Amino acid sequence: MLRRVVGVLLVVLGLAAIAVATASATIWRPSDVVTARAAASDVAMMTTAPGVLDLVGDEVTLTARARDGAPVALVLGDERDVAGWVGADPVVEITGLESWTTLATQAGDAGDGDPTPAEEGLPDPTASDMWIASARGEGTASLTWDAPAGRVQALVVVPGADGVSPELELSWPREVSTPLLVPGVVAGAILLLVGAAVLVRELLRARRRRTAVEPDSAAATTPPAGVPSRDTAPAGSPAPGIAVPGDDSALAAGPAAAGTVSAAARSAMTRRELRELAEREAAEREAAEKAARAAERRARPRTGMLPAVRRATSTGPTPQVPEPQETPTAPETAAQPSSPEATRADAWRQAWGFGETSWAPYQPDRDTESAGTSKPAADEAPAADETGGTTAPPTSTGGAR
Repeated sequence: MLRRVVGVLLVVLGLAAIAVATASATIWRPSDVVTARAAASDVAMMTTAPGVLDLVGDEVTLTARARDGAPVALVLGDERDVAGWVGADPVVEITGLESWTTLATQAGDAGDGDPTPAEEGLPDPTASDMWIASARGEGTASLTWDAPAGRVQALVVVPGADGVSPELELSWPREVSTPLLVPGVVAGAILLLVGAAVLVRELLRARRRRTAVEPDSAAATTPPAGVPSRDTAPAGSPAPGIAVPGDDSALAAGPAAAGTVSAAARSAMTRRELRELAEREAAEREAAEKAARAAERRARPRTGMLPAVRRATSTGPTPQVPEPQETPTAPETAAQPSSPEATRADAWRQAWGFGETSWAPYQPDRDTESAGTSKPAADEAPAADETGGTTAPPTSTGGAR
């Protein structure tokens, strides 16, 4: 947000600088010509003080006017010649600039002698050849002086007895510079470009973030092909990425899928976000490794435990045990009783192809019988020991426990 504010501020400052520089060269630019005017009242003559003609520049254009189209005369002459022509008649003297458009005036000093009678009127000065330059016209007269004036003065006279007052306008051309135009435009353009670059960069970053978040959110909500989602998975089935005993693929795929970030999203992240993402991925990898090691330890048999041997199941039909048949026995064995267990064992041996054998009960040796000792039968009860308990018959130690 701060970068956007800075970008907008730079753009505004750039536009303001360009506007000010342009206005300084157009609207606020001084005129190339300085024009000032002065008018006399109740006086038929006007003069300029020495130094007024070259007050702004060496070149000056003088324009004399008279109301109602009355004739007017304009002459340039030396200070002494102008003072001698004026004499004791009333005159208005222009002393300088009151402003850039107005000339400052004052009443002139009257000379020696008698003033000209009003009924006779003032003579026309352009009839004399003592002037440096002269001009005469009906209502207006103009001339240009393009040399240093020095002590040269201008004289404006309305000849005749009409009593019309003249008006004098002075114009000086000048060179006007605009020092703020180029620096202002350059500085404003730089600020404008920098601000526009900042705004464009922020807009592009925001667009990249939106395009990076939308695929990631879609991938997070939509399970990949072949993997059931939380809503469609059957009851009791683990969610993707959850470790299940004996299933190492879920342990490996879960954190990796959860921590996957697209390249576009990484390019739009800041350094702090990238550092946090790296730490989070490292923690997920460490947790996945710990879970895998724990699952491997659970699947490994403990030390000292005998491996459980699974009983093989036969897929074929169960062999049918034939009924025991009576076989003729020898005269010496006919008197001995037949045991059902022996008959059943012989039948199983015949069914599995171990040969025909017969089981006979245990008979003690004659020598042992004559000696008065005999082996205990299998169905005899265990003898009591000296402590009053019972002693179990010895068992074989070579079988499976």
